[in-house]
Amino acid sequence: MLEQFVQDMASNEEMVLRAKNPLDLFKIIYDNNIMDVVLSRMEENTKFCERYLEDEEFRKEVDKILLPLVHARLSKI
Repeated sequence: MLEQFVQDMASNEEMVLRAKNPLDLFKIIYDNNIMDVVLSRMEENTKFCERYLEDEEFRKEVDKILLPLVHARLSKI
């Protein structure tokens, strides 16, 4: 599931470009795009996406894992 999010973000040129910045600056573009990515995956992964959107604690835990993962992967593109 998280790998799908990483792939979706890797197709966003601006995110790839901004991944060259330090993590704290990259977080700004991540925060601006994560909801769109989650919503685009809603049909395929309904339960996960609904929980991400509705459960703030779950969202924080996912972001804690996903943000550095996306940053590390995209900074190498």
